[in-house]
Amino acid sequence: MKTINNIILFLLLALLASCDKETLNMTTVLNSDGSCSRSIMFKCDSLTMAGEKTERKHIVDVLDNETWQKSWESYTDSTKAETSYICTATRDFDNVSEMNDNYPIEIYNTRIIKQSNYEKHFCGFYSDVTYSETFVDFSKEFAVPGSLFFSEDELSYWLTGEPNILQGKSGYESMSVIDRLESAMDSWQTANRIHDMLTVIADNYDSFENCPMSRDDILLKRDSLLNKDFYCNKSWDIIGNDNIDITDVEKAIIGTDYFLKGNVNERLNSLCSNLEERYGAIGLDDIVYTLVVPGTVISVGNGVLTGNNVIEYKVSGVRMLKPDYTICATYRIINWWFVVIASLIVLTPICIAVYTRKKK
Repeated sequence: MKTINNIILFLLLALLASCDKETLNMTTVLNSDGSCSRSIMFKCDSLTMAGEKTERKHIVDVLDNETWQKSWESYTDSTKAETSYICTATRDFDNVSEMNDNYPIEIYNTRIIKQSNYEKHFCGFYSDVTYSETFVDFSKEFAVPGSLFFSEDELSYWLTGEPNILQGKSGYESMSVIDRLESAMDSWQTANRIHDMLTVIADNYDSFENCPMSRDDILLKRDSLLNKDFYCNKSWDIIGNDNIDITDVEKAIIGTDYFLKGNVNERLNSLCSNLEERYGAIGLDDIVYTLVVPGTVISVGNGVLTGNNVIEYKVSGVRMLKPDYTICATYRIINWWFVVIASLIVLTPICIAVYTRKKK
């Protein structure tokens, strides 16, 4: 276990220099006997280090949990001209299931892990092990589905890089595809913003005096955003104009500027503040995720092999907008006990025969 912890420390310190304010670094080490270890590294302040406060954005059940062994490194934050700290928390687990139940990261009060799987297939002299982690589906946070703007493969590529729909295309040919997907993403976000805003207005309708629209009309406007044909409407085309502000889009879709003026707009912004918080939380910076396995790597899935048995993955709230986003690796370990038994089965008769001949 000491060797494993040294591997974790080396990997985490190597990533330290590239840590941005909200970047998290996680390393998972799998052992050949099914046990495992996990470390997470994140920034914190002196009060957190001193134990005066234990809350930390995205980190749960770590700082105030003694089963996580913690170490601290100080560094000078040039942007703040003050000393800050890096906390590295490490914990050993008996199996993958236990590790899954104690996942240390959440986004918007939701543990981001859905399930972890450890499958070992015995093949005689060796076993193939497949390890995977499937994450929660944050697309459910958006009432207007991405399927109104993307095909299934387009959305998956835009969020995760897979499948590679640009394969075989030149840079020039790829540019038009990227531009179209970026525009589709903007439209998807805008549609959800307006949908959620109209829901807030309908839910709080009585607080808007002299509203020129009935509550039923507002709900009809909202529900029209769930119809694919709606986006062929000319009023929606103004989203493609870079000189048009989001408020102009809202006015064009809703049909009135009542909600964009003075105290009414302030009231609406106040009611919608929690929506911005939710969307902002899903935009969590990438988790730099490193997986260390005990055998020969056969497949890295959507990861990158950075060493003989070290794989790096990207995990983020944006990638989790694809349902059941999964990282997966397959590796091979030698069954030395089987090698010994097989050797004995082969060698024992030979040894007996040799011994018998010598006695004669």
